[in-house]
Amino acid sequence: MKQKLTFLKTWWYLLAMDLKIWKESIVGKMIDLSIWIFCTVFVFNYLMPCLTGGKSLGPFMIAGVAAAAGLFEVYPASFNLLADLEGERIILYHLTLPLPPVFVFLRLACFYAINSIFLSIIVLPICKIICWNDFQLMGINWLQYPLFIIVSSIFFASLTIYVTSRTKDLMDIGTVWSRFIFPMWFFGGFQFSWLTLQKITPMLSYVALANPMVYITESARASILGPEGYFNFWLCMLVIIACSSLFALRGFVRMKKRLDFI
Repeated sequence: MKQKLTFLKTWWYLLAMDLKIWKESIVGKMIDLSIWIFCTVFVFNYLMPCLTGGKSLGPFMIAGVAAAAGLFEVYPASFNLLADLEGERIILYHLTLPLPPVFVFLRLACFYAINSIFLSIIVLPICKIICWNDFQLMGINWLQYPLFIIVSSIFFASLTIYVTSRTKDLMDIGTVWSRFIFPMWFFGGFQFSWLTLQKITPMLSYVALANPMVYITESARASILGPEGYFNFWLCMLVIIACSSLFALRGFVRMKKRLDFI
């Protein structure tokens, strides 16, 4: 029992240290995210309808933004972890602490998840200010949406560990964007629903089912816009949890081999 308490205290100390450093950069992250949200939602809510003669696409894109907010944090998080692996290698020091190795990576995953959760939370308030009457908060399922944020954030944390384990060095960091983030985002339903893709090109729509971002985006829209026309929310949660578990396990195994610890 005493040993378990020591593990928890050490784990909490490492996480608290990460969060203390994170507090110094969170304002910048909020500004960066706000700029991206404004550019995306403003264009689709006010400009695109003028070009197409259709209704506002703002609410539809808000769900896509909520789904992708955490995904774009995978790249900088992977960069920072790789920089440590090639530089000071602080993570090796952490592995010498009285803490099981899996807890060291669990602390990283928790930190990445907390960062993603925070950024996801501020999406709706910013979008409400931009769209105002075009976006009604009353239509949101307030049981499902918080769950969506937590589950998707855990997925992005697991994905960060995995893609870092697959990236050779900082010279190869571009592959994180080109091979993982961009394909997952672009064909993950950010600008379209899976049903739309299925109507236009059925073959590609079935291939897209292998992309976890499809389920994240569909669950975001189901919780924000309602279930009609989107995947079942609870089915999406199960798929995302399964993918998170797979990425976390594979990432830990590969990082264990890379760092050569027992």
